[in-house]
Amino acid sequence: MKTKFLIVALCVTGCIFAQQSSEKQLQASSTDNHKQDKLVKRNRNAGITFIKDQIYQDDKVIGGMQVAQNTERGQIVRTFTIFFTDGSKIAEAKSYGNKLHEWNIITVKDNHTHVITATSNNDAIDVIKYLINGYYL
Repeated sequence: MKTKFLIVALCVTGCIFAQQSSEKQLQASSTDNHKQDKLVKRNRNAGITFIKDQIYQDDKVIGGMQVAQNTERGQIVRTFTIFFTDGSKIAEAKSYGNKLHEWNIITVKDNHTHVITATSNNDAIDVIKYLINGYYL
């Protein structure tokens, strides 16, 4: 009888340990999946449209964007701040006055700085396309 109790006790302890271990793995996995869940499923090759502060692709809202213009160190700086539909920040893109179509994009996901050159009059579209192609948006 004592042997059975000891085996049961070991089994219960082992099962609890395994359960705790798998819960931690599930939490880590769900955190990684949560980042992917924010990407809206759509045709990623469809055209991009802006309506007010929302970004549309394939007739779906895929995010939002705020546009600002400030002065830093005597230069005009244009800033695009891009968000997921839930409001969490994806990236911030800045273009400095002397380099009108060169954009420094800092992505929140990996904290990297990316530099792109946009075509004339397509700055916002080119920044958004870059984020879409990199699976940031």
